[in-house]
Amino acid sequence: MKEAPYTIMVGSTLKHLGKTALICRMISLLKDAYRIAVVKVTPGRQAGFSLTEETSTDPLTDTARILAAGADHVYHLTADRESMCPAIESLREEEAVSSADVLVLETTSGRACLEPDLFVILDGESEKKKASAAAYLPLADYVITMDDSIRFSEVITCESGRIRILQGLSSEE
Repeated sequence: MKEAPYTIMVGSTLKHLGKTALICRMISLLKDAYRIAVVKVTPGRQAGFSLTEETSTDPLTDTARILAAGADHVYHLTADRESMCPAIESLREEEAVSSADVLVLETTSGRACLEPDLFVILDGESEKKKASAAAYLPLADYVITMDDSIRFSEVITCESGRIRILQGLSSEE
């Protein structure tokens, strides 16, 4: 497994738990001091992978919301199962990614491909959790159990250039 310095990975056990909102909060804390590249990773059905840079800040897509939040570059990576790890590992070859100070990946299964500096999983209370996500829960640095009371502005902070997860959240360390 390849290490990826200066990499933050955000995943979840269910869809629509707030991965993009969490990433936008992280960007708001880091954007004044760091160049940030973000890659939203989506499993694809077609063989191979494709990488598309987001250029619109129209808030209808997650990648556009992330760009509008202040990321320097935002990409959408679609890859089939066999291409996922090679695609993620090749991201550092992208000029905008390699020149960024911080790389944020929105993916859970990408954890099989590299070891980020920080791996956060948003966990929803449901029997319908993604089966693939269960295998990665023990690898998370932090698991944030999502409910209506969670406000990312209250639980995420940046101290000395490092993202910190505040009280009330479970650490799987």
